[in-house]
Amino acid sequence: MKKRRLAAYYEILQEMMLSGRSRTNSGELAGLLGVSPSTVRKDLEEYDGCSRSGYGTDVRELYRAVSLELGLGRKHTAVSVGTNPVGAPVIRAMRGLGVEIAGSSPREGLEGLIDTVCPDILIITDTCDAETVAFAGETAVVKGVKGVINCSAHKTSFEGCASVDLSLCDAVMLLAQKIHKSES
Repeated sequence: MKKRRLAAYYEILQEMMLSGRSRTNSGELAGLLGVSPSTVRKDLEEYDGCSRSGYGTDVRELYRAVSLELGLGRKHTAVSVGTNPVGAPVIRAMRGLGVEIAGSSPREGLEGLIDTVCPDILIITDTCDAETVAFAGETAVVKGVKGVINCSAHKTSFEGCASVDLSLCDAVMLLAQKIHKSES
């Protein structure tokens, strides 16, 4: 399966499970993904036992397989830096993905928090300035944190540590587009 489709499969299967669906088929998945049914069948060949000809695809089993492929099958510990602690809805959502938020700190206490908790993930909140973002990223690399989620407006790239930029402004624009499309 192409890596870029994994996240799309994950979202689609999660929605299906939440709506109580237990089975789907390659035609339905193809329509939702914008690919051909043969592409979906080829993707599903990698996951033995999830799909049978004439019977369809077990949504829960494929969801588990895709989750593991995305690295969501194991537990992670995260801490956040910034003056705005990660909110309750985000904490709940992250717990659902196997990420436990173990603490939050302003810049001055970050090194001590990382030493105490030993997290896999550092979340840089939307209130951090460019200097704090750079400090947090460098600290994450030195302290052996495996990944950084940067929610600030300052783009990042840290050598020796996986990172992703999640701008709140970008998220709001994407959401506005989805709302607009659903109303059209």
